[in-house]
Amino acid sequence: MEVGDYLVTEYVCDGLIIATPTGSTAYSLAAGGPILSPDADSIVLTPICPHTLTNRALVVGVDQAIKVKIIRQAGVPPPAVQFDGRSGGNLRPHDWLEITPAKAKVQLAYLPHSDFYHVLRQKLKWSGASV
Repeated sequence: MEVGDYLVTEYVCDGLIIATPTGSTAYSLAAGGPILSPDADSIVLTPICPHTLTNRALVVGVDQAIKVKIIRQAGVPPPAVQFDGRSGGNLRPHDWLEITPAKAKVQLAYLPHSDFYHVLRQKLKWSGASV
């Protein structure tokens, strides 16, 4: 995987979740990734079941393209690509994905007396109790 012109790492894992702040509270969180604030200009890369304990989620800025190159192993089915649960097909050896931010931003709506952190406290049952 590369960020901009820099080689970051090679993930050996069952899958890789690439999520915006909006998507960070879904599959990425379930796979052990961090929660990103909706106003963060960043993307989180969360490996699914990495085959080494040293591969962890990584948060990167959106100012550089992210390139994921596919290295296939013999006997392993071709990796599938999904976008928000929709199939993008299977990848072939030497295929790669390039992730760049969209030009338009999504406007999130909140109900009165509710904000992102209020929703987090409710959904994740954060009580605010002393530790």
